[in-house]
Amino acid sequence: MSSRIPRLRTALRQGLPNAAAAFLWLLLAVAFVHRAIQEAGLLDRLLAGGLALVNGLLAMLFVARRQARRTAGLGPFLVALAVTVGPLLLRPSPAPFDWAHGERLRIPGLVLELLSLPWIVASLLSLGPAVGMAPADRGLRTGGTYRIVRHPLYAGELLCSLGYGVGNGSLANGLIWLLLLGGVLLRIHWEERLLADQYPDDYAAYRRQAPRRLLPFLI
Repeated sequence: MSSRIPRLRTALRQGLPNAAAAFLWLLLAVAFVHRAIQEAGLLDRLLAGGLALVNGLLAMLFVARRQARRTAGLGPFLVALAVTVGPLLLRPSPAPFDWAHGERLRIPGLVLELLSLPWIVASLLSLGPAVGMAPADRGLRTGGTYRIVRHPLYAGELLCSLGYGVGNGSLANGLIWLLLLGGVLLRIHWEERLLADQYPDDYAAYRRQAPRRLLPFLI
């Protein structure tokens, strides 16, 4: 009986954060379903429905998430948290655009967001139960979209938030996106250092297989 108590405590310590995160992703999925029903435009409905799918998938993956063997520490966790919630700070343009100026960018912005969603879904499926927020070792993933770039999920998230910024151009949104980019680059640095320490030979081989971090042939 006494040996079961530490195991129960470990299970609770591991399971409760995953359950809490899954519940929050599920709430966001429900909110986007409601938004999809309310939207009048086809592209807006498709975007809201796609975001509902992404958040619903995140909820399911967090339920089955692996326990991290090692994490990068408190600082990287706080940066990852800021980058995760940062897109919520992006806001619609404060004043309506006229056709001669910014309104022309709304459709391209929506298209960028829509293009990012299949990539994000494919990246989440490639990541599977190794999904996480902060840099951590939950196993080395090299298949699916990870064959193309080393951080496909971050690339998809940046593209989605960039699409919103393009369609809702403002100085504040531009600054927020640049801060998100800086935070993502920090996450990549910490994550790659951790994985290189944990899997020195395998990760070196993977870097040769996928030499770019975010964009094929570029970054």
